[in-house]
Amino acid sequence: MLYRLLATILFLGTCIHLDAQSLEKLDKANGFKEFKFGKPKAKWENEIKLSKNGAYRYQGFNVKAAFGSGISKLYLKFDSLDKLSGVYIRVTGLMGKSGVRGYKKIIGLSYGKESKVDEKEEEVTWQWFGSKVNLTVYAWQNGNTWDAELYFTTPEQYAADNASIKNKAED
Repeated sequence: MLYRLLATILFLGTCIHLDAQSLEKLDKANGFKEFKFGKPKAKWENEIKLSKNGAYRYQGFNVKAAFGSGISKLYLKFDSLDKLSGVYIRVTGLMGKSGVRGYKKIIGLSYGKESKVDEKEEEVTWQWFGSKVNLTVYAWQNGNTWDAELYFTTPEQYAADNASIKNKAED
């Protein structure tokens, strides 16, 4: 009996430690692939174009996939000092809600269990909150398939995005 109790405690301690390491991996990545937070906008000056929503559409060719799915759009946001603070990725054509859940599992292999879930019939949101980087995966039904957006942001950009959404809802 004592051995079972000790084994359970060790197992739970290992699981908790693995989740912490996973969020540390999110923070260590400090962005997405070559897009590292804090880098100056000038680094991508020839590969970005300002869009109507205030973000910059990345038009380079070297980033084509996110967690095994093709990227259809990639946007960058910069803070008031023109330092990268957000990477917004859109993937399309995931096969049903089970395909979206499979996609989330692939992301979870890198960053561990999500911190927050909001699941509805035709949309789902998963969030990971690191100390330097937040990741939100938002997916929705689009006809016969599902599309998803991944938002890698600094905590400050995450707060600004949420304030902007709240202000639009109040208008």
